[in-house]
Amino acid sequence: MFDRIKRLFYRPDFFAERSYTPNQGMTFYSLAVLALTVALSAVAITGLFGLSRYFDSADWERRGAGLRDMYHHDLVLTFEHGRLESNHLGPVGFAIPYDWKQRPHCRKSYADCRIDDLPRHLLVIESGATLSPQSFIDRDTLILANETEIGFRHPDRGETRVFALSEFQIDQRIVITDDLYDHWVGLIGPTIQKGIYLVMYVLPFVLYIGLWLGYLIYSLFG
Repeated sequence: MFDRIKRLFYRPDFFAERSYTPNQGMTFYSLAVLALTVALSAVAITGLFGLSRYFDSADWERRGAGLRDMYHHDLVLTFEHGRLESNHLGPVGFAIPYDWKQRPHCRKSYADCRIDDLPRHLLVIESGATLSPQSFIDRDTLILANETEIGFRHPDRGETRVFALSEFQIDQRIVITDDLYDHWVGLIGPTIQKGIYLVMYVLPFVLYIGLWLGYLIYSLFG
């Protein structure tokens, strides 16, 4: 069996003499690309399947629980007509889970890696807050929002970007409660899993077409 497969692809005299017809050449080319696609797809799909199983693991359950704990149980947020309102009078902070805060940061090589700590909060909502760079530092947060604006800070670059909430152009009234937040968090794992399964399904077809056209274009013009 191995010799038959070898003779199918390894035939230097056949190609040197160019005794094949254009149809035979395209058939061989298509089969070669198909073999490469099968090999690459097998490796990629194995990795993607392993990734999909992570969302059924105890580690993901623990991280999901950490996400749920970020939200205050009695908090109600209302977003309507470009305004964000809270039922809390003071600032509301959404703390980043402790085991999420440490992150490896590498500049050039693994030897240059160090552990950076993220800010204490992922998001702070405070009515009347000024979204200046110092405001993010004072509140130790990555995201800061007031009634009409939301800002994002990039710790590594020292950049702060502020957007008006009206720019999101959401017309309907949205009321976020603890139950709704838990429901959204519960959808994260299944949604990502479905996306991974979809990629696994279409990957061989997309990969084959991409390789087939890519090598053909390269052979003609490369």
